[in-house]
Amino acid sequence: MTTTAIRQEQAASSTLVSSVLHGVAAGLIGGSVFAVQMAVGGLLPMFAQMVGSQNPVVGFIMYLMISAIIGVVASRLPSGWLKASSC
Repeated sequence: MTTTAIRQEQAASSTLVSSVLHGVAAGLIGGSVFAVQMAVGGLLPMFAQMVGSQNPVVGFIMYLMISAIIGVVASRLPSGWLKASSC
């Protein structure tokens, strides 16, 4: 492999890691804001039931994990898919 090819591969992997980390951060921020609303509504135990618990703290953790996954998926979508259509 040439040094140019190695650098391009390193840049691509760096971009992927950066994209995933930004997606996790965005998912956690958005998820934590909405989780407050879910806590007020008493819905966090419903998320805890996924792992056999009724504890709202467990539900909060589960909700944040789901939010992080959604953030990563959204960060990996082609950028054109997330832009608003001009109708």
